Amino acid sequence: MEAVRRQLPELAMDRRDEEIADLGSEACASLRTDDQDNLSAYGVTAAQARQLRGVARADLCP
Repeated sequence: MEAVRRQLPELAMDRRDEEIADLGSEACASLRTDDQDNLSAYGVTAAQARQLRGVARADLCP
């Protein structure tokens, strides 16, 4: 969660901790399934989704 806030502040702005945690979980799921569209439901652009998946790969996913 802190990695998202630090590396993607524009994405974390105005989102509660629970919402950021959900984004992280979805980003990890999108890496496992190679489904890049599941983050659009959160209002994440394609560019932000790529960045978020990079953060997830490095810092969030087990």
